[in-house]
Amino acid sequence: MAGGEAEVAVVCVGGWLGQSALENCFGLGVVFEVDEGVGAVGDEGGVVRVGGDEGGIERLGLVELIAAAVDAGEQAGQVGVGWMGGVELFYDGQGLFGLVLLFREKYEREFRTRSGWRLDVPLFRRLLRFGFPNGLAQLVDMIAWTAFVFLVGVMSKTEGAATNVAFTINLIAFLPLLGLGDGVKILVGRRQGEGQPDLSAKTTLTGLKLGLGYAVAISALYALAPGLFTWLFGVGANPAEWGEVEPVARRLLLFVALYTVCDAVNVVVSFALRGAGDTRFVAVTAVATAWPVMIIPTALAVWLGWGIDGAWWSATAYLFVLAVVFSLRFRGGKWRTMQVIEQDVVAEEDSPPRAHENT
Repeated sequence: MAGGEAEVAVVCVGGWLGQSALENCFGLGVVFEVDEGVGAVGDEGGVVRVGGDEGGIERLGLVELIAAAVDAGEQAGQVGVGWMGGVELFYDGQGLFGLVLLFREKYEREFRTRSGWRLDVPLFRRLLRFGFPNGLAQLVDMIAWTAFVFLVGVMSKTEGAATNVAFTINLIAFLPLLGLGDGVKILVGRRQGEGQPDLSAKTTLTGLKLGLGYAVAISALYALAPGLFTWLFGVGANPAEWGEVEPVARRLLLFVALYTVCDAVNVVVSFALRGAGDTRFVAVTAVATAWPVMIIPTALAVWLGWGIDGAWWSATAYLFVLAVVFSLRFRGGKWRTMQVIEQDVVAEEDSPPRAHENT
């Protein structure tokens, strides 16, 4: 890729990230929080109506934006920014709709979603204690995968386009796993609040069986019948260019098939740990592994000419390491004694108000 195109990619991606940091403070931020809140109170249908999966659409937008900037220069990069602007406006509407769901009378009676708006400093500190590491882990993950896509795009237009195709197809596997992980996180949080860690473990193992079953099935299709997924990308494409991209994309789907199984373990187990309150460990693991295991080796693959296979082996190794680390943490059982809301706080909130004595 020429130096000018690389600069355009950096400007487009950097500009979008800065723009999103401001505009999504309301739209996407509200969708995330309302999605979690509606799910936590047991309205799974509300979660679906609020918006399904936010991170997958954002990740897809990043991939499309980077690919556009790398492949076709500034004009296509601007088109990518335009698409992401539409996504952000969509999230603004989702946030408002989600608030309407969350502020319904039945939730007000049970959880004071409208009247309990005053700042509770101890509760706010608790939110920061558990929420900040969770957000940090997601931020590190997003930056790491964005850097990976950009570095692969630097190799050549063909490798960048093939990576874009493979990551887009990967969403077929990733998004259902993300929804499954979200359900596991909510249920584990409830079980921990009820003081039933054994039931939390059972919930996680059930989710893991479902996730691995789906991951193995879709991975088999990726490996044995990649044409089922790649043909759509060739519709309307330049035959000569697609003839170069498709073989590379098919080969990359073998990596996707391999790491999808690891991703199933990562999503289910890491979300279970988050639901139990072990968010700090998840964040530390993300920070400690993303760059040394994936990004730095990918950069070396670009500079030393190891090729796209070297970069994708790094990504696969990163997901494998996460799967092993999270599994060992879960088996260690330290999460069993964690409480997001301690029992004394729950007892204090649930106790009836004392009647004032007449004097």
